[in-house]
Amino acid sequence: MDVKPLTRYTDPGYPTHAVLDAQPELLRLTPKRWQRTAALLTGMAAACLLTSGCPQGYYVNTACLSVAPPTYMTEEEVRQVVVDEARRAHLRFRTDVPLTRNIELRYPAQSGGEMVDRLTVTLDGVDTRRRVAYLYLDDETLTRMRATSYHVSSLSTTPAGVDQLVSELQQAITASGQGPCGVFHESDSYEYATEDDERGAIRRQVRDFVDWLRGQGAL
Repeated sequence: MDVKPLTRYTDPGYPTHAVLDAQPELLRLTPKRWQRTAALLTGMAAACLLTSGCPQGYYVNTACLSVAPPTYMTEEEVRQVVVDEARRAHLRFRTDVPLTRNIELRYPAQSGGEMVDRLTVTLDGVDTRRRVAYLYLDDETLTRMRATSYHVSSLSTTPAGVDQLVSELQQAITASGQGPCGVFHESDSYEYATEDDERGAIRRQVRDFVDWLRGQGAL
């Protein structure tokens, strides 16, 4: 094999050291799961020690000797907030009942007409007396939907794109015969400064859903 040095190469598709030095705020845009994983955050801190590229404000100090990531709620904590807030409106979400639903997401085809993606979703709780349910759109659920639905994978990951998916899921779950379903999510959770901010945002989503139910005469 004749080995020859490269005379040219394309720019890498990831931020280089020079880019991060010029824009250290990019290091703040870590995926939510990374922020919850101590090993990954420790690795990032170690990388900062080696490169001296630590952004002020993300770590405890500019020497990157320790990591102080934002505090975020676990999925179970979010679900408990939903259940507690819904109870204020006399909704009793149960998990000891069938939670699986087959739904259809309908969307326009590029060539005209309509396309249908069929998905199976697992609800997080159902009030069997009022026939009201809720689904928490966590990272795992969203990833699974994107892997099984062309339409979901084509939607933007911005808050606007997630809001569109939430609306479509609510309609599809209701159309499956379930009845009204609130779909709660954390599309902008990376902007939360504290856990209380995140907790408050989830509560507001539940309250908005409760207000909508009352407007529909479902409560």
